[in-house]
Amino acid sequence: MEGGLCVKHVAAAVIDFEIKANTAGLDNLLELRKIFNKITDKTWSLPSSLHRSLADIQAGKTPGTALIILDIEFSITSRQVWEVSMIEQVFGKVLLNTTIKHKHKLTIATE
Repeated sequence: MEGGLCVKHVAAAVIDFEIKANTAGLDNLLELRKIFNKITDKTWSLPSSLHRSLADIQAGKTPGTALIILDIEFSITSRQVWEVSMIEQVFGKVLLNTTIKHKHKLTIATE
């Protein structure tokens, strides 16, 4: 990636700065805002191989399940997964959408 963080590194940056912000105050929150703005200002593009895959799925040459989105919702502070979903990228068909039942309930960490 040119001059920025890729999507897989966003969560790590957020976690690091959230922890620092909880201990160091407003300065780290302002720094986090700068990083977030830099990441979201970048126009991300798909590789050409993915464009071909999308076209093949749309044309019916490849099943829609060949390209799915895995959406995992979790708390950064408690590190607990709340919900997991799988969705076909091209047609939007929901393959899985489930919430997680935790043995000791969900934890909402405040510090």
